[in-house]
Amino acid sequence: MFGLFSQHRITLCNHSGHCRHRPATQATITLTSPAFADEGEIPAAYTCDAAGSAVSPPLAWTGVPQGTGWLALYVYDDTGSVLHWIVVNIEPAVTGVAAGGLGGGTEVANYLPMCPGTGNSDQYEFYVYAEPASYHLAKIGPSYAVDPDALASHALGVGTLYGNYRQ
Repeated sequence: MFGLFSQHRITLCNHSGHCRHRPATQATITLTSPAFADEGEIPAAYTCDAAGSAVSPPLAWTGVPQGTGWLALYVYDDTGSVLHWIVVNIEPAVTGVAAGGLGGGTEVANYLPMCPGTGNSDQYEFYVYAEPASYHLAKIGPSYAVDPDALASHALGVGTLYGNYRQ
């Protein structure tokens, strides 16, 4: 992972050339998984090739900024443009989720196991966003409407973890 810094924004890019932009005022949260290293291979247990039902991988984070009202998890396959998971309203004192867990949050988009297709390899982006208590997600009936760009722009802090899977 490398970053480009300017007075108003930070551009974070991984070694594969995928980049994300964020305001320079956001704190950096450290997002990790005991199941795989950053830019490492995601184990089959969290993919469509799991021996049974796949579950979401365990995640851990540190460095949540003061003033955080709630946390959100967002997982996306940038290669295939597929949303894999959204969890919102995680209490700021929570420091991670167990495999298959929600950390006490609300699952907005059910976990979709990684499945790039036979012979293909995709990179998956895991984000944790620290949101201010003043930022509220829109609701459509009983469901939340989550805009990932709004999550990123309102966040007090952001953590990123990249994982790869080849089928």
